[in-house]
Amino acid sequence: MSNTTQGDYLSAKARTVLRTDVLKAYSNLVPREHGSAEAAELLHALSPADLIDTPVQSADDAAALLSGLWLWHDYLEESHTISQKIETATGSFWHAIMH
Repeated sequence: MSNTTQGDYLSAKARTVLRTDVLKAYSNLVPREHGSAEAAELLHALSPADLIDTPVQSADDAAALLSGLWLWHDYLEESHTISQKIETATGSFWHAIMH
């Protein structure tokens, strides 16, 4: 049975980013430094559409997922830049979390 059949739509690339440096990721409420350089390298190579295994139905929601992954690895500026451009409630939600 595929992951999408089970209701899990994250791509293998997104899973890799989540597993990268998992013990350090999002461990500080107020990070003083960026997280994993390996995660940043992976994230720079991804587009929002790369993060799910099904066709993107909402470009804004896919962008919000990418913003959240940057935040997960303590890259606040990258997360902020993405979430601030999303002009939906979801974008506002991720923007607020980043702050």
